Amino acid sequence: MLSMISHYIYPLVNQTLQANYEKNLDNNALNTSIIESNFLYFYLWKFWLIITGNKRLAYSYQQSRSKSRMAMDQVLLKRISNQSKMVDQWKQLKIDAVLVPCSPLPALKIENFKHFTVNSGGVFEYTSLFGSLYWPQGIVPVTTVKESETTSYDDEYNDAWTKIIREDIKGSAGLPVSVSVVGRPQEDELVLGVMQAIENKIKFNKMPPLK
Repeated sequence: MLSMISHYIYPLVNQTLQANYEKNLDNNALNTSIIESNFLYFYLWKFWLIITGNKRLAYSYQQSRSKSRMAMDQVLLKRISNQSKMVDQWKQLKIDAVLVPCSPLPALKIENFKHFTVNSGGVFEYTSLFGSLYWPQGIVPVTTVKESETTSYDDEYNDAWTKIIREDIKGSAGLPVSVSVVGRPQEDELVLGVMQAIENKIKFNKMPPLK
């Protein structure tokens, strides 16, 4: 449920860009046009995605559709409630900070990023979850992609995203792999301290291959 909050916020970000006369990124124009299309066009597009085996993508677009002000109010109230519940749970478990993956994938190629919406099937869930709750987090590189990790990719969906990821990981050997340090609200200094401790211990100092 928590990660869904960031999905709901996406249309509002887009509307703010338009209100400020800012142009959307070219590689995200298709996603925006689908999300903001009229009811009939959107559901024809959604139906086509489902019958072609892309239920994950159809669900992603559905969750990114604009919501009414009342629906957004409910989402924001849930966010406040979940913030409080998570703080209490962390205190009860005596958790000061956690390490989570930044992404299950290496950095996306610019030509493939346009195929992913903000809520792209778990690609950004690790960081967007805590970001939507306004919890402090920082990213630290710890290792690099191995050559053996770039030759194949499979998942339970086998949809358009799966095919794009298979193509995208080719040539990614040597790119940095990072972890995200997450702390409780108002404890940014602790997050920075954990990041520093990781840097001091691992001493990551590798440049990615430049072509």
